[in-house]
Amino acid sequence: MNQRQKNILNLSPFEGMYDLKWVLIISIFFLLGIALGYPVIFTVLLVILLLFVCIRLVYRLGSPWRRIHYSLIHRYVYAEGFYVGVKIREEDKEKLSKEDFEIIFKEVVGSIYQSWNKEDITNFVNEACDKFRNFSDKNNLERWLEKNLQNKEKKNIKDAVLEAKKLFQKNEGFVIQAIIANVIEKRYGIKEREKYIQAILRGSAS
Repeated sequence: MNQRQKNILNLSPFEGMYDLKWVLIISIFFLLGIALGYPVIFTVLLVILLLFVCIRLVYRLGSPWRRIHYSLIHRYVYAEGFYVGVKIREEDKEKLSKEDFEIIFKEVVGSIYQSWNKEDITNFVNEACDKFRNFSDKNNLERWLEKNLQNKEKKNIKDAVLEAKKLFQKNEGFVIQAIIANVIEKRYGIKEREKYIQAILRGSAS
C-alpha cells in the first residue's frame, strides 16, 4: 500500500446530517400535493424547504475546513456519548477520565484513517497536540491579526497572540480541535489549517 492510499480519508462531509432524509420525504410529499391540484401553497412550502436546505449545505460545505470539522465533531461527540453510556452502565459514573478521552481521540483518528496501525494513530494524535502546545500557528495568527485589527487595536497584537497561546496550551478541551486541524492540514494544506485556527479564535468553529 502506497502512502497516498494509506492516507485516504474515510469521512463524509454530510456525516450527522440525518435531517436530509426527512427533507427528501417531505419534498416528495409537497410534489404530490402540487400534482394533486394544490400548486400554490405546496410550491411555496417546497421553495422554503429547499432554501433552508441550500443554506445548510452552503454553511456545511462552503469551505474545506467546514467539510472536515463538523463531520469529525459529530463522530467525536458520538464516541464520547458511547463511552459515557458505558461508564454509567459499568461503573455508575458519568465523568470520563483522561485515559478515556485518550482512547476516544485515538478511536476517532483510527475511524477516519482505517489503514493506519496503532503507532500511526498515536504519533498523529501526539503531533497534533504538540503543535498546539508549541503554538506552531503563532506566525499565522500574528499576520491575521495585523490584517484584521483596526489601527488603534494593532498595538495589542502581541497580547492577543499571547492569550491565544495560553488558551491552546492550558485548555485540554482543544485536543479534538488540534486533531481536526492536523487532519485539515494533511488533506488540504497549511493555508486551510490557518483558516481553521482563525475560525476557532473567532468562535465560528464550535
